[in-house]
Amino acid sequence: MLSIIYASGIFVLLWLLTAVFLLHISLGSGHGIPRSAPVLFWIILILTIGSSRQAARWLLLKTIKTTPKKNVLIYGANRLGSELALSLSYDKNLRLLGIIDDDPVLKGFYIKDLEVLGDRTVIEKIRATTSPLEVLLTLPKMHSEQRKELLKYLQIDY
Repeated sequence: MLSIIYASGIFVLLWLLTAVFLLHISLGSGHGIPRSAPVLFWIILILTIGSSRQAARWLLLKTIKTTPKKNVLIYGANRLGSELALSLSYDKNLRLLGIIDDDPVLKGFYIKDLEVLGDRTVIEKIRATTSPLEVLLTLPKMHSEQRKELLKYLQIDY
């Protein structure tokens, strides 16, 4: 926006210099250009350019189809889960819903602006209202049997 103001200011100055020096039109009293003309011309120019750019932006953004965001839950309220939440928060195509952890003490706490929603039973409630849903596991120390049980609960083929 600042570049529009600079460019239109330079244009008005060039217009004014052209009118005064090349066409020998005087500013102020007499039969020349009123002193308010350059200021009014500058204001009208900025409003015209700015509104046309906003209208074009509005029309172009309206026609661009936005891709639906992926709904993501993070399973595991540990250090790896908080790092994953931080890195995924920058992705505009993802919608982070929260963090799932089996520890009942953590329920209601916030990690990187994401609420710990509860244990794995909450996933079914969320899955009923949001679709599609992706669950990202951040449990590196989980035993393979527990991992298989969890993946079976999440209905993912291992």
